[in-house]
Amino acid sequence: MQNSVLLPCGLATGSGPGYNSAGRLVTCHNSLCDADPTGVLMMLADENTGRAEWLSGAYCDKHGKDLIRPAAEVDRALAGDPTMSLNDLLRIGHSDATWAFRPFTEAEQVEIDQIMRRDLVETYMTPGEFVWAPPNQPYASFL
Repeated sequence: MQNSVLLPCGLATGSGPGYNSAGRLVTCHNSLCDADPTGVLMMLADENTGRAEWLSGAYCDKHGKDLIRPAAEVDRALAGDPTMSLNDLLRIGHSDATWAFRPFTEAEQVEIDQIMRRDLVETYMTPGEFVWAPPNQPYASFL
């Protein structure tokens, strides 16, 4: 299983080499996927509820797009059985009324490219917390 590693912009990715079977420098945020990320899974802002846009993580096309289903399909599934288990709810996916998968912004792509060039490396911060940071940086410099 990969670590969840944050880009400097705050976007979560999978671990770099040594943690996945493909030995890639950047991997999909899905803990069981070794594919390179291609975009961002995000919860959309909603003016009616005051909910702000929230970025879930960097995913490959397959896992980013597979997590999103048409809103009507999700609503039908949820209405069909109010006693659905957590596994059932996870299998349904996210409603496209509130979730989207978009390509990386220019700034996010720059950070992915920096990882590929090894300008950013997976860095241990505290137990269970890893970030992509410049190599040989003291801990205090990126607090």
